Amino acid sequence: MLFTFLFSQKLPNHSEKILIRKNTFSIDFDWRSNESGFYYQHYDLAKSFKLKNNWSTAFNFRLIGRVKDGNLIWNERRPHVSLQKRLNKKNIRWTLRTRQELRLRDDKDPITRNRFRIFAKSNKLIGKFRPYLGNEFFFDFEKKSYNKNWLVFGFDLTESSQYAPTIYYKLISDLVDGKWTSTYTLIFKVTI
Repeated sequence: MLFTFLFSQKLPNHSEKILIRKNTFSIDFDWRSNESGFYYQHYDLAKSFKLKNNWSTAFNFRLIGRVKDGNLIWNERRPHVSLQKRLNKKNIRWTLRTRQELRLRDDKDPITRNRFRIFAKSNKLIGKFRPYLGNEFFFDFEKKSYNKNWLVFGFDLTESSQYAPTIYYKLISDLVDGKWTSTYTLIFKVTI
């Protein structure tokens, strides 16, 4: 874990995440840096409910801070609700999720968007790693457009009974002035 943290510090875009789960409650911590240094932090509190036939739902509240003029400003609150379906196949576990977000930002009008994610994770280990691949589509209701996409590829690393580390690469594509632009980030996440 320390090696990955130190290695990621040399990358232009990286994120460190900690997810703490206890039964149906979870807290997510996320710290992000880019070429100019630390720029983003969020805390997300969630309550999930299991439904029948591998369906589940979750209610979240996220508090987001961004660095402005050298100071971390807590300028966005984001309540969101999601609905998820898992499909367990022989070699791959598929997950489909839709998330409805309300973005409440200081000095801006509230906006809503939907995020739809399709995610596939291997049921088999390759060495000590479990690979996965996912894609998330963002639809902004105010702009009436699909304007962001996240493509992820990563590996769950060897798990213990107390923590589960994962490392993944995320290609972030944004629609800006009618043209798609892309950046990337490397994320190291530990679930406790």
